[in-house]
Amino acid sequence: TDPNYSILLEMISPKLKYLHARVGSPNQIHVIDPQTVDNQSNRDYFYNIWKRLVDANPSIPVNIEYGPYPYAIITPDKEDPIKNVERLISRELKILSKVLSVSG
Repeated sequence: TDPNYSILLEMISPKLKYLHARVGSPNQIHVIDPQTVDNQSNRDYFYNIWKRLVDANPSIPVNIEYGPYPYAIITPDKEDPIKNVERLISRELKILSKVLSVSG
């Protein structure tokens, strides 16, 4: 990693007012499902950044956002796409609450 990366995070963390948490990738504004094996590196990258920022500023509000459909990239199935996005957000909230050691 770039040695300036840590310096940048240290510089911005005290100035943050809000953290918009959404796992993306180099090719997507957000991935379909952050918990898939294919997205492990993307997920780890973002979780690491968010953890460092929250550790430096524990009172920062964190918002998880993955939608709504049709903006959301979802796996097509027979269920309502809105419910898919709601389920994704709910699951990510539970996971991030543990990763970031915050209450959801």
